[in-house]
Amino acid sequence: MSASIVRRSLKRCRQMPDYTLETAPSRASLGPDFWSSARPLYPSLGRKAVRIRLDPEVVGWFQSAEGGGIDQINTVLRAHVEAQLHERRKKAR
Repeated sequence: MSASIVRRSLKRCRQMPDYTLETAPSRASLGPDFWSSARPLYPSLGRKAVRIRLDPEVVGWFQSAEGGGIDQINTVLRAHVEAQLHERRKKAR
């Protein structure tokens, strides 16, 4: 699995359509293969409090996302670290 990041300008983002359940395009199912290899990511018990500066747009996006907030930022960072570790292990073989 390879991750990809798409960067869009604020102008481009504002031009993007807003979707509702009725107007959203239908998507194909992720399928059973996806769910058989998916695994939940749980926060560790040894968390450390840190202070970081984030762009207002980043914080705003996480706060506005369903179930969003600071914990979700940690989840995204953890998934990124796990993906990088997986890639390093693959290259080391």
